[in-house]
Amino acid sequence: MEIVVIFTGKTNNSKDRMKRNSMKKVIFAMFTVLYVVLGFNATRFDIRIQDKDKFLISPEKFKKETEKINADTILIDVRTPEEYNDGHIGGAILIDFKKTDFKEKLETLNKEKVYYIYCRSGRRSGNSRILMNEIGIKEVYDLQGGILAWKAKEYPVKKGDKE
Repeated sequence: MEIVVIFTGKTNNSKDRMKRNSMKKVIFAMFTVLYVVLGFNATRFDIRIQDKDKFLISPEKFKKETEKINADTILIDVRTPEEYNDGHIGGAILIDFKKTDFKEKLETLNKEKVYYIYCRSGRRSGNSRILMNEIGIKEVYDLQGGILAWKAKEYPVKKGDKE
């Protein structure tokens, strides 16, 4: 009697099965993590886009809205005193983002009022808006592109530290 064994490259060895199963688990875990990370980032991105649509406003709209400043509306410049003195939007009060007491000054603001904020290019005012929202101020509108965009439209600025 002759026995012929044909080797197909597949074995039923338990070690090989364990390796294949663990590799499948690793691949599954990697795809799960990737899905979760991309899913959360997409959600945050969508919120950011919606947020920009409402609270990050063009120089044209910012000008129109700040011309109607009243007792319930406050215009804030979050740049340094030197930047403010070099040219600011009329009616703006200065709260320097770079000062250590910046957050404390924001916390003293009336949370029921409407705020319009700007900086040089939009970065500090964007961070300020987030901070203001976190402390409970709901309506904070940010000048898209900062005072650079304002000046590019040739809108008026006041020089010095006096209104």
